[in-house]
Amino acid sequence: MNKNKLLTKYSFRASRANTILALSDDLSIKDVKIAKKIALNNEIISNNYKVLALANELSMYYASKKKLDIETYKKTTHNISLNLSKTKKEKLKRAKEQISILNTNYQSRISYGFLHQGQNYLHLSLRPAMHDIFENNYAFTKGNTIEFFKSSFKINHNSLKIDEFSLLSITSLSDFNMLFYPLSYSFSLDYGDILSQNKINLKLKLGLAKISNNYLFAYLLGTKAFKNNLSFDNSFIFSYFKNTNTFSLLYERNFYKNKIQDDDIYIKFQRQIARNFDIFLDYKISKYQKNRFLSSFRFYF
Repeated sequence: MNKNKLLTKYSFRASRANTILALSDDLSIKDVKIAKKIALNNEIISNNYKVLALANELSMYYASKKKLDIETYKKTTHNISLNLSKTKKEKLKRAKEQISILNTNYQSRISYGFLHQGQNYLHLSLRPAMHDIFENNYAFTKGNTIEFFKSSFKINHNSLKIDEFSLLSITSLSDFNMLFYPLSYSFSLDYGDILSQNKINLKLKLGLAKISNNYLFAYLLGTKAFKNNLSFDNSFIFSYFKNTNTFSLLYERNFYKNKIQDDDIYIKFQRQIARNFDIFLDYKISKYQKNRFLSSFRFYF
């Protein structure tokens, strides 16, 4: 339809959760707590217009999540609306309008670059779908990874080796704040480098994250299982976003069953050159492996 110019404008209504977060930005922690009590019918009505507006949205949200029965919700929202009509109206902060995913990169990716890890390699990578947290987040939800059948190869003058293969990788980093308390998690089934040997491994981590328009910070704790061994992993992730560019730091401390402790530091930088084309730099400092530097051109299709 868009090719035939039948659509002239895209407009996206903010979710109730994003509307609630936008309204809470203008309020103190104390006011937000009052709004929560009002929404749950546990507090006398306030005369603060912004508090009442937040309470009204929260009441609808709690009812949709079955935290309020229908009769209590009707009574609560009626009282809030009645007091809103008697309170001086103020300008409310609106949730930032989301960018259409139709305007971002395509989701399949192929990359070509240079890898140095003890010796020099040509590096090739293919990912059929879809996105990872270290990519350009333009129009994507920050902190989300969904990848299928991602594979990469390193090639030199006398060999071709599998560098990494990921059957499935899912990460969901969700903002933990004073209104919502979601757990963040990461799950993957990979074939890759562990203590200088390529092994099939299954990873599962849980944790907390803090996300804003320009940065992301997360801590994840979990385990990695592979043949004849097990590790307990800690991950600290920091990302800074500027327009369509991303700078990230990742620190991992892994405790293995055989009492080996491994520390890895990753420094990642992604810069968009044009739509569906970017450059990516990835430097890994490792305790038990040779340091690794990857620079690549990535094309999306």
